[in-house]
Amino acid sequence: MQNDSLSVFVLHIEEMLTIYKTYDKLALYLGISTDTLKSWMLKTRSPKLSNLDAIANRLGCYSCDLINPRPIKNYGKYDNDARNCFVKNIKIIFTENACYNLIQRLNLLNNIITDHMLISYLRNSNYRTPNLKILDNIANQLNIKTFELIKEDEYEENNFAS
Repeated sequence: MQNDSLSVFVLHIEEMLTIYKTYDKLALYLGISTDTLKSWMLKTRSPKLSNLDAIANRLGCYSCDLINPRPIKNYGKYDNDARNCFVKNIKIIFTENACYNLIQRLNLLNNIITDHMLISYLRNSNYRTPNLKILDNIANQLNIKTFELIKEDEYEENNFAS
C-alpha cells in the first residue's frame, strides 16, 4: 500500500477552491495565511495535525476526512484532536501486535522513525506530532490507510456523502 495523504488533502482543498474562487478567500475561510495555503497546494509543505483539526472543525467534519479520498460530509463535529487519536490508535496497533517495549515498536515500524521521534510522539506533555509524510510512512509500513491512524472512535467510513 502506498499512501499519499498530502495529495488527497490537496484534492479536498482544490474542491473548496472551486467554491471560494481565490486563494485569499479560501485561506481567510480556513483561518490560515494565503502563503500557507499555497505551500500546501504546491506540496512544498504539509499541514500539521493541529491544522487538520482546525480546518475540520471549520468544516464540521472529522480530521481524518481531510486525508481520506472519499467525499467529505459535514457531521457538525467541531472538537477534533488528531494527535490524541493518533496516539490512541498507534497504541492499539502496538498492543494488537504484541509490541510492548520500544524495540518491539520500532521493529514493527521497521525503524522508519527514530526512537526519539516515537517517544516524542507518545509522551503526554511537550510532545511532537508527525507530519503527513511521516504518517504516510507509518501507515505504509503497517499496511493501512493513513487516515486510519487519526480516525476517532465514533468515525465510520460509511458516513461519507455519496
